[in-house]
Amino acid sequence: MFNKKAGSFELKNLDLGILYLNQGKHRLAIKEFSRVLKINPQNEIALIKLGHVYLQQKKFLEAITQFKKALESNPDTLEPREGLGLCYFEQGNTEEALTEFNRILKSG
Repeated sequence: MFNKKAGSFELKNLDLGILYLNQGKHRLAIKEFSRVLKINPQNEIALIKLGHVYLQQKKFLEAITQFKKALESNPDTLEPREGLGLCYFEQGNTEEALTEFNRILKSG
């Protein structure tokens, strides 16, 4: 468990990172999510959102790394599977993309 000060720091930086991600300010979003992950490397939201930043930048290998880390933290989470599927699709790896999308469909 984290203390309140660290927890509020994580929330503040997550909120800022999400804001920057939504505004397309990728460099600033990466900075905020990285700050969260420095304190809590298992922060699932920061891992997923950082994956989305890299996906938007078409840095698919970096995005895949973040989505896989999020799945290590919580294998039942669907959002990183969607991100993986999109990365694989964009790379032309339709077989892997379909595998991830089918996992999402089977879970619902």
